[in-house]
Amino acid sequence: MANRVEIIRKISTPDQWRYIESYKNPADMATRGLQDKDLAESDWLNGPEFLKCNTGDAPAPDTEQLIPSVDDPEVCKEEKSRTTNIKPNERTILHKGVFKKFSSWSSLRRATAALIVKVRLFKQRNTADKALHQETEQLLIPVVLTQVTEVTVKAVQHEGFKKELNAIAHVTPQSPSGIMERKRNLKKSHLYGLDPYIDDTGILRVGGRLRRSNLSSNEKHPVILPKNHHVSKLLLCYYHKEVRHQCRQITHGALRNAGYWLVSGHAAVSKLIGSCVTCKRLRGSTLKQQMADLPPDRIEAAHPFTNIGFDVFGRWAVQTRRTRGGAANSKRWGLVFTCLASRAIHIELLETMDASSFLCALRRFFAIRRPALRLRCDRGTNFVGAKTETDQALAEMDKESVAGYLSEQGCEWLFNPPHASHFGGAWE
Repeated sequence: MANRVEIIRKISTPDQWRYIESYKNPADMATRGLQDKDLAESDWLNGPEFLKCNTGDAPAPDTEQLIPSVDDPEVCKEEKSRTTNIKPNERTILHKGVFKKFSSWSSLRRATAALIVKVRLFKQRNTADKALHQETEQLLIPVVLTQVTEVTVKAVQHEGFKKELNAIAHVTPQSPSGIMERKRNLKKSHLYGLDPYIDDTGILRVGGRLRRSNLSSNEKHPVILPKNHHVSKLLLCYYHKEVRHQCRQITHGALRNAGYWLVSGHAAVSKLIGSCVTCKRLRGSTLKQQMADLPPDRIEAAHPFTNIGFDVFGRWAVQTRRTRGGAANSKRWGLVFTCLASRAIHIELLETMDASSFLCALRRFFAIRRPALRLRCDRGTNFVGAKTETDQALAEMDKESVAGYLSEQGCEWLFNPPHASHFGGAWE
């Protein structure tokens, strides 16, 4: 509201405003309601009368001076602006807090490159051709991208290693006296074991004994980065994605090959992989489904073949009789009965896959093992995962006659749930 009032005050003056009483204000008709018969002759369609004349009924200007209160929250407070002339520098354009606005290393590099180009063009602001400025800016950004890393690293090191930089800023890196002095100044620092030094460009690097090797300068003396800095996390995420979310050793190796030495790098990489959503999905432990309780006939103590499960297996082609021209072949199946308590098995022969053959096999089984209390099998109308002739034959079996015989023997015949072949694991 304060912003809207400020706009109104800028485009108009107070003496242009008038107070309108409620009975002359057409807007009140919409908020208070109006009968349809009175709408045609109302000011809602025709407008107020004082707008149609220059003088007369026009409201008089309000002579009362309204002075807003000092404590009124709707009044914008004018504050004195302070101006400071700052000469932009490529090394000082990145300050603390700017890095946290970026979520990736690529976006940070692009934004920093654009900012450096703006600074350079600002120094050349005497050029009046704006089109030339835009063309120059488009050409400079790819060139400046190679220098962005140096500017960013310097800003990060000034935030994370300010004491170390001040301690060895005036020390000659290659001289023996400078090496001893540098070690004395860094004796209480956690960078003491890295033998750090400042190179010609002002970047803090790892020392060591590889100065005479044929490796690149970044591999011999990598740049030192603080472990808890936001830029360090962006670099870790960048190279972690570059190696396609590989393990800790590969990610840390890619960072080292790029020329960066991260303090406590193993812990930082492990923390990154632990919080990476992609790695959690790829390396997550397999979920183990909690199985239901065993049925009573699987765990109760009973005589063998009191609770059984059965299934048909086969078929086999057998030679039944000799003929003059050869032999007559027939098909035979096996009917296996499994005790659910002791896992003992009993096999009977089936000559055909009809109900009468199954009843004969069941009678033979009961004659030898005594009648069972409970029988379990797959659903004969839908064998899971099987399209063989055995399943089709069992699906066409006359179950009513079989169930009648079982009821006479005092047996209970139970079917497994459909599409649940694991229920019959004891006899499958």
